[in-house]
Amino acid sequence: MELSKVLILLFFTIITSGYTEEIKTPLKPIISKQALYNIRFVSQDSSFTIYQKHTGSLFLSTNYSIKKIIDSDENTQFTVEGVKSSKYLLISKKDGAHREFNPNNNEEIYLYPYSLNGKAELIGTGINPQSHLNGDFVSYINKSNRKIYLQKLTLPKSVYTFSLPDSPNPFFSESVLMPNENTILISWQNASGINEIIKMNLEQSESKIIKKLNSYYSKLEMCLKNENLYFFEASYIGYNQEGSKITTIDLNNFNETTLYSSKATDLGQISCHIEENSIYFIKNFSENKKDYFDVAKLTLPSNKIQRMTNEDYVTNIFEMDGRLIAVNNGEQMLLFGENSLKKDSIPSGK
Repeated sequence: MELSKVLILLFFTIITSGYTEEIKTPLKPIISKQALYNIRFVSQDSSFTIYQKHTGSLFLSTNYSIKKIIDSDENTQFTVEGVKSSKYLLISKKDGAHREFNPNNNEEIYLYPYSLNGKAELIGTGINPQSHLNGDFVSYINKSNRKIYLQKLTLPKSVYTFSLPDSPNPFFSESVLMPNENTILISWQNASGINEIIKMNLEQSESKIIKKLNSYYSKLEMCLKNENLYFFEASYIGYNQEGSKITTIDLNNFNETTLYSSKATDLGQISCHIEENSIYFIKNFSENKKDYFDVAKLTLPSNKIQRMTNEDYVTNIFEMDGRLIAVNNGEQMLLFGENSLKKDSIPSGK
């Protein structure tokens, strides 16, 4: 081989290897004592695990002991959400999940103390429960009567209700955020099918549209981080009209600043609670007609984008109490946090 070709090949190899080492953080397999499909929640320090048996009931495993949380039949499906900073875990119980698939069917929603001292308490029926302000508030959506419920769990307790507009998309998933105890942010679709973000003042019953998309071909996600509100906006796959972008908005004057933009259609699923100055999302790294999706990190305030995985087919990411889990080719893998779920002893506190 000619010397010039050898030098070119060597140069290409160095550049390629350096690029691979820079962008690739290998996804770790999740290690557990039981099948992952049984696990519903693992605490950040792995001191307790909540799992579902084939009989349908929900159990707690901690300090080498097992306790039944909620009794149910084999056709029940549970989901559990929560973080260490919150007072409660939110448990959703869907009856007959394998007999009728309808994401709008109401589920029983329970509060369960993160401290594990107490029983599961039924607080209402609906979908998409969310905890706010370290567990002082909880919200959920009832598609049957088209209402959002917001419960204040601290004294004096109270319940707020908000009516949803009639959307042409019955399966649109509304979401709720609370930057403070007097303000609620709601993401919904208006009667024209356009996604809007509504800011409401609980004390004065005032509302204001702070963001509205231009087309029903676009989707909008929001994430709250230290009272900073972030948006991910993109066209749906197949309707690449506007590309993708991540912005932030000032809740006092509603000025919006673009942090990232791309002509490609990203999947989004923004995660902003894993690291203090970072936002994770699924980015389209394609350079041709074929889409390649991997996890990217947007570092604040530099707005630098870093490719975190190099798998080409990451379809989902989600947080679980300090962990960031990615779904790659249908397999759940750990990207950030402790990958061993085997520990279930109470920490010594030393």
